[in-house]
Amino acid sequence: MIAYFYIKLKSLKDIRTFPFTLYVYKEKENLYTEYLKANTPLTQDSYNLLKYIEDNKTGKIAIKLSQRMTYLATVGELSEYTPQEANQIREKINILKEHEKAIETNQKEARTRLPLRSVLTKAIDQDDFLPIILRAQKEISTFPVNLSHTISLARHFAMTHLDKDNLTNRIVALSFFFAKKLGIEDYKKQADLICASFLANIGLTSISPNIIHESFEEVTSDQREQYYKHVKVSRMLIEKSGVQLSEECKAIIDHHHEKHDGSGMPGQISQAGLSLESEILEFISHILEFSTGLINGEKSPLSSVVYMVDAQAGVGGLNTNYSDKIKPHITSVLSL
Repeated sequence: MIAYFYIKLKSLKDIRTFPFTLYVYKEKENLYTEYLKANTPLTQDSYNLLKYIEDNKTGKIAIKLSQRMTYLATVGELSEYTPQEANQIREKINILKEHEKAIETNQKEARTRLPLRSVLTKAIDQDDFLPIILRAQKEISTFPVNLSHTISLARHFAMTHLDKDNLTNRIVALSFFFAKKLGIEDYKKQADLICASFLANIGLTSISPNIIHESFEEVTSDQREQYYKHVKVSRMLIEKSGVQLSEECKAIIDHHHEKHDGSGMPGQISQAGLSLESEILEFISHILEFSTGLINGEKSPLSSVVYMVDAQAGVGGLNTNYSDKIKPHITSVLSL
């Protein structure tokens, strides 16, 4: 649904060419008709017709709400109007903003009402994970706020950050839903994983951009060692910030590059020292990073990456080394 706001012809002053389109609203037909395209000169005849429509109240001059700032920038600041006119314009724009916000909310709600599996399938096919991310935000927003600092923080992170499609939010959302698929329903464990998913890589800010933006298969052993230092830096930054996290959440952050056989980095922690949440974060982060080309420099559909991991394909840079806690469920990440 497109929203409009109405203007008076006098607000255009002597301007005859403007970067927004004029519409005429006819109340009887409840219809908006395009009258003058943007950047098309307003001739005297066209002006006279608009004046006739306005004077005789047979219609209203309208502009799309999405062009409100363009309109205000063109006609001048509101201070140039009389106080009454300025207040009326502000009131109309605020009402229309609320209307536009309600439309956006309804669209988000529609996305979250679809079955999760169909939303995920579409997200993978179109490489657009925003619907999945919004679904995660909706569920995490229901977390109680009085059980622990980490649970409250997970809810806060979701409400403030899970509203756009980026790699971090993809990792958070898929980790959350995959954990639920594996039977993790406890708020505390879910919150530990969510906060760790958000915070595990903040230490990358201290790593040379040349290392981060290179294909991981092409970096030297020294560069790779430098890369894994981000784990300790992440923890250092968290400690300095004073944010309160559970010990379990801190352990997930410390272990998010470890492997169950002790071949991971930076501490070569074996399965006995790894939680299921740690392995979930490593798995989800890895398949998403590989899919986006961060590992070997080549983008691949997420579904293809998952099937290669499940088949233990010998593809350079692809980790297929997972414990029995993850291995039987690898392909289920595509059918949450």
